[in-house]
Amino acid sequence: GVHELYLMDWDGGRMKNLGIRARTLLTPHWSEDGTKLLYSAERQKRWGIYLLDFLKKREMLIFSSKGTNIAGDFFPGGNEFALSSSRAGTADIYVYNIPKSRLTRLTSERGIEVSPAVSPDGLTIAFVSDRGGSPQIYTMDKIGYNKARITFNGSYNTSPTWSPKGDVIAFSGRYKGRNQIFIVKPDGSGLTMLTEEGNNEDPSFSPDGRFIVFTSDRDGEKGIYIMRANGEAQTRITPRGIKAFGPRWSPK
Repeated sequence: GVHELYLMDWDGGRMKNLGIRARTLLTPHWSEDGTKLLYSAERQKRWGIYLLDFLKKREMLIFSSKGTNIAGDFFPGGNEFALSSSRAGTADIYVYNIPKSRLTRLTSERGIEVSPAVSPDGLTIAFVSDRGGSPQIYTMDKIGYNKARITFNGSYNTSPTWSPKGDVIAFSGRYKGRNQIFIVKPDGSGLTMLTEEGNNEDPSFSPDGRFIVFTSDRDGEKGIYIMRANGEAQTRITPRGIKAFGPRWSPK
């Protein structure tokens, strides 16, 4: 009845429970140096964004407000992160400065804007918006300008994540009634579908960009899988009997 946060090796070995629990826990996000994790948790019917500091060995609530608050990626340097929040009514994208406790709003459309993913150089944010009628992947600069839609195929595209070089964005898109992993260039070209079996979500690149880890239910229950960045050699790495989802590869 609860979600728990785990660490494991890239091949599924040495799985470790970090002791972080909540009624709902969403995909964690690593700091650039690999010493911190940022994640969203619902506790006591309130959504907060938490920071787990491995060096200080403690968890801290760093942002909470009314509505739903979902953590996105850190920016380079680790002092700021992107998030989506419905504090103003509908979900919009914000940037939060941790040392200054300062929240800056980047979007204000009538629709929803969620799932912000920060490019490796920190200059661009990929996000999901339904401003065009269905959830699609968009990009904008760090201060919320120069918004551009980059996906046009399919009726539901979500969960963008950048490759380490920033030359490709992976995401989950609906195709023939199921969710599959796709890659696309930041300008919207080069769309390629990588998976075909079951429902596949939550992609995350390895630090060298050669592999992608993701969630799939192709074996009847959600588990973590790994594949080459071109879709080859898809393999389950979490044991059966454990419902696992929302993987994020560490930066090192």
